[in-house]
Amino acid sequence: MKVALVAAPSLFLPEPKTFPPLGAMYLAASAKKCGFDVDVIDLTGEENYLEKTSNFSAYDVIAISATTPQFHYAVEMLNVLRRKQPKATIIIGGAHPSVEPQSCIRVGFDLAVAGEAEVEFPLILSRLENGWKPKGEIVYAQMPMDLDALPFPDRDCIKLQQYVYIIDGIRATSIITQRGCPYSCSFCCHWKGYNITRFRSSENVVEEIRHVKERYGYQAFMFWDDEFNLNQRRTVELCEALKSLDIKFRCFIRSNLFNMQIAKVMREAGCVEVGCGVESGSDKILQIINKRTTVKQNTLARRICREVGIRFKAFTILGLPYESKETAYATMNWLLDNQPDEFDVTIFTPYPGSKIWEHPQQFDVQFDKAEMAQSLFEESYYKGPKKSPVSTSQLSAEEIVNLRDEIEDKCGRKIKSRWLWEKKEEVEGFF
Repeated sequence: MKVALVAAPSLFLPEPKTFPPLGAMYLAASAKKCGFDVDVIDLTGEENYLEKTSNFSAYDVIAISATTPQFHYAVEMLNVLRRKQPKATIIIGGAHPSVEPQSCIRVGFDLAVAGEAEVEFPLILSRLENGWKPKGEIVYAQMPMDLDALPFPDRDCIKLQQYVYIIDGIRATSIITQRGCPYSCSFCCHWKGYNITRFRSSENVVEEIRHVKERYGYQAFMFWDDEFNLNQRRTVELCEALKSLDIKFRCFIRSNLFNMQIAKVMREAGCVEVGCGVESGSDKILQIINKRTTVKQNTLARRICREVGIRFKAFTILGLPYESKETAYATMNWLLDNQPDEFDVTIFTPYPGSKIWEHPQQFDVQFDKAEMAQSLFEESYYKGPKKSPVSTSQLSAEEIVNLRDEIEDKCGRKIKSRWLWEKKEEVEGFF
């Protein structure tokens, strides 16, 4: 039995071939450990993905991994496979089926797998090998609790050199050291069980980094943990272990858990940049979305990073519940006052699995679920949509877009353009 693990297209991304598909690579490693013949096919940046899908005739099982923005691509691929390979078992896994598995069954997938499937996937393949023929079934995967017991992602199953991500002029790749998030931001998607936080040991992380350095030559890493500084003791321990590796890395932090001690040990371990979910310059908005951070904490985190020499990227969102011109300008003023090294202003998009999506009546935000299901998750909706999918009681969808454009323009001339010019020579010199 031959198996294909397929990463669905991500043509809405400006640079789809930036990071390898860690999820598929983890599943491949677990399946191969159990003796299965598995290939990973990454279609993230492939515009001719349907043509390539039609050439999957060698595979008995085709498992497609998809987030919600990728789901319509996965459905298109399913329709092609049904015509070309009617006998193949077609599975979908990933973020979207983890929160809306029924939507996957309705469109015709044989099996939808919800949750992290490193433990479950080899069991599914064993059942298929023994004659199981699922038709519209859902499997809720056993969540792996001991992350150290999982094999490292199979980086040999893809061509790593095709992925280009640069940290301080050095080619970098991705790694994850913990899973889960204990917070419950109302705009964020959480499938059942993801609030259970699990950490890899420092020894296990160091072992993987050494392996990647020695085998593939990488000296820089993007840590894809939701919050690198979630547990202060563990963060210090991990950073102390990383010091001997002589690497550079970028990660995400929460401002309410960030302090000078953490910043210094991160910097000494090789951290050169953090991304922080500032979200808004309004404490009212932060409280409504249950972010559990404050404007003051975001400001302090930015100042600490400046003092220790870590670059600070601010992620902000426009169009959150109760957004007004006043709160939008508060976000703009926060950016201008604090001068992050880089920033994003993203128009709010409600996602399945989030509290706002599930209970919109509890929030001051209006959107059409049916319309969004048809047109939302297309290329134009990555960070900079021309049309806002939401409105609030004080701002129309058009006003939200206009405010986003205004903030990007005013802040970009003083912040982003400065950062880009500073990095331009370094990046061009690398290439």
